[in-house]
Amino acid sequence: MPQKLSPEEVAVVIKAKKILKAQGLSPDTDVKTICQAAGISRKTGYQRANKLMKSSDLQPQALREQLKRLKAE
Repeated sequence: MPQKLSPEEVAVVIKAKKILKAQGLSPDTDVKTICQAAGISRKTGYQRANKLMKSSDLQPQALREQLKRLKAE
C-alpha cells in the first residue's frame, strides 16, 4: 500500500501536473524528456531537484527550532 502524501507533496504534484500541461507534455513524461525540454542534462535536473528538496526539508525544521526557542524565552 502506498504511503500517504504530505500536504506539501500533494501541492508539488499538482503544480507539476499544471506545469506539464502548460508546456504541452504528457503527465507521464519521463525525466529525460523533461530535462531535454528545459535544455539541461538529466544529471543537472536531478541535482536541481535534490537541492530544492534539501532546502524545503530544512525550512519546517528551522521554524520548529525557532518556535521552541521563542517558547523557552
